[in-house]
Amino acid sequence: MKSLKLFSIGLLAVFMSSNALAHSDIELTLQNNKIIVDPHNEAMLAGGYKLFEADFGEFLNPYGTDDPGFNGFGLVSNSLIWYQVENTLKKWDVLSSSWLSTGFNEQIEIEKASITNIVSATNGLGDQGFIGSVSASGGLHTHVDFQISSAGGGNPDDGAYLLELSLFDTHNDDALTPISLISDKFFLAFHLNEGGTFGHEAFEQAIAAVPVPAAVWLFGSGLALLGFGRRKIMAA
Repeated sequence: MKSLKLFSIGLLAVFMSSNALAHSDIELTLQNNKIIVDPHNEAMLAGGYKLFEADFGEFLNPYGTDDPGFNGFGLVSNSLIWYQVENTLKKWDVLSSSWLSTGFNEQIEIEKASITNIVSATNGLGDQGFIGSVSASGGLHTHVDFQISSAGGGNPDDGAYLLELSLFDTHNDDALTPISLISDKFFLAFHLNEGGTFGHEAFEQAIAAVPVPAAVWLFGSGLALLGFGRRKIMAA
């Protein structure tokens, strides 16, 4: 009994050391017919854009996470929420203390409901995927799976990685037409320290140097939603 108790305590410690029990969801709602990310302004800002942090490393999955989740309220009843990738993947370079846009093999896979997108230094810009279904009362609570790997083989490097996303909504029965105005872009900054070579202090240094994003959402980007709707119907 004593050994079983010690094992249980050790297992709990493993969970507590991962991000399985500690995370902060991304809140979203509607204001003036526009999707608003972080309506209470609790997230930090990077170049005027909201930034959310996440740690890779879950129980039995050192290179994956389903955090942060998405927690919505006041959304269109029974609508669908989607993301769009607004930039290619960036990686923090310790030697130059800058974010790299090229010259690395790491990639982040975003997966939900049989829709998978891979974002790398050369791939993923403009890709769109599923976040979750809104309830009849306008609520949403869901998680998306993020997995980091190296396209060149082997394990990905410890470090910081940056995704730039936006959100939009559609009706269940009309995948071609967004309901509301698309959200402002926001950052997801991922921390990987599986090898123990990139601690939180190094991660915070990378966060402090997040680059200012490209121009705010342009009309031309919205045109991509039409093509996505057709692809989504075919996938269904």
